[in-house]
Amino acid sequence: MFVAFVALSACGAGSKPDPGRAPSEPPTSAPDTASPPANDAAAPGAAADLRCTFGAVADPLTHDALAAPGSYPVGRMQLTFVDTARRTPANGSYGGAAERRLSTLVYYPAQKKQWWQVRADIAKTGGPFPLVVYSHGYSSSNLEASDLASHLASHGFIVAAPTFPLSNLLAPGGATIRDVVEQPGDVKTVIDQMLAKSAASGDVFAGAVDAQRIAAAGLSLGGLTTLLAAYHRRLGDPRIRAAVAFAAPSALFAADYYQRRPLPLLVLHGDIDAFVDYQLNARTSLDRQRPNVTLVSVRAGSHAGFSSLDPQFLFDALGKLVAPKGSNPNNPDALGCGVVAQRLGAQASSLDEGFFKRVGGAEDGIIVPAPGQKVKLPCEGDNINKPAIDAEKQLAIARRAALAFLQATFAADATERARHCHYLRSVLPTDANVTVE
Repeated sequence: MFVAFVALSACGAGSKPDPGRAPSEPPTSAPDTASPPANDAAAPGAAADLRCTFGAVADPLTHDALAAPGSYPVGRMQLTFVDTARRTPANGSYGGAAERRLSTLVYYPAQKKQWWQVRADIAKTGGPFPLVVYSHGYSSSNLEASDLASHLASHGFIVAAPTFPLSNLLAPGGATIRDVVEQPGDVKTVIDQMLAKSAASGDVFAGAVDAQRIAAAGLSLGGLTTLLAAYHRRLGDPRIRAAVAFAAPSALFAADYYQRRPLPLLVLHGDIDAFVDYQLNARTSLDRQRPNVTLVSVRAGSHAGFSSLDPQFLFDALGKLVAPKGSNPNNPDALGCGVVAQRLGAQASSLDEGFFKRVGGAEDGIIVPAPGQKVKLPCEGDNINKPAIDAEKQLAIARRAALAFLQATFAADATERARHCHYLRSVLPTDANVTVE
């Protein structure tokens, strides 16, 4: 199992990258600022800069501090949330269902488990806790979130990671990207259910979820789901106050898409991503997402390197059998290119007018490819022939960056918000594999 990918970005759509800037050499971090961080989204249409800010930091955080587990033991719980108001559509040989069923792994800050307990109780101190809903990628599952979710939970976050009905690895009728339009509704369902559990006296999560501190995060197709859930005027959820998008297809979003409901956004992308093109998405979209976005670019970063599912191990085991000829043995994207690229490319090429009507048009801030316009497909080009950063190093960067961003946005203590913001914008770029802007 591994995370896979989608490239919905239309070639040539939107603004062009800055002239003279090499794909692997984005600018360095933004300058230090002095005002306190803003946690709430601005009013629709506002141009306020919602990125975290900081002044003097007496006790700066280090890479090791962000990499270390937090003070909480991590609890894990498997839940099933059912949305009876929405159907699961037919998919290939699958006839569909009258409901949407979401098998959801919840990671949470826990008390130390006693020997007689089946699972650890949620921590009694430090709550209510911020909630992060994590969306997985195409042909993956909620297990993709395990590393990041465990890290965040140890630092005082509840992370709920659903497996989506039709884009997961074992989806009936085969994994499909077309159901991404329904997935923001699934994110909303998870938020509804977690808040309901928090409001129910006697529930294991009673009083545990802070309704004012909710974030969405996701990788690849899950990153697209995150951007839809956070920003879309019809599909989005206004309770989401911050978003983290890993390697997300974002070139279909115009500038006004983000400006209608600004909120703090962290984007992470590898600059040799073989599935979701770095230039067409992270770089081209950067100016559209300003001023509220922080972009973390990983030099020689792959697509699969953001997944908790060990892509390098899988490549070592299976790569010689399925990887395309000429692919680099040190690039975990090669495995995905050999396994799912053809199917994924066929799906991306077949997205029709009906699909984009469901996603939206110009009135929703969506850039719809013109009829016959070439779409860059997964694994086109030579990125899989290039050596990539070690997947564990890339995943460690993701852990540190996401934790710093979420703490800079949601930490209850202003000093802690400032320290994490300082790390994100001034210390993280000292990692030779990273640039921040």
